[in-house]
Amino acid sequence: MTSERTSTTPTGRTRGSNGLAVAALVTGIAGILLALLFAVVGLALGVVAVASAPRHVATADGVARPRPGG
Repeated sequence: MTSERTSTTPTGRTRGSNGLAVAALVTGIAGILLALLFAVVGLALGVVAVASAPRHVATADGVARPRPGG
């Protein structure tokens, strides 16, 4: 009785089988870019909201008067 052995790579991997690593890298980069986009948009909306805020102060009697110095 003879037995034949076939040679395979020790880990079972062949060249070009790192698709999961590439997918994880692409997903990570896309996540970082999305986070930066949200930060920039949020900052821009905050600046616009502050810039367009009313320049009046509500007083105790309910009358809106201009802010002092503004």
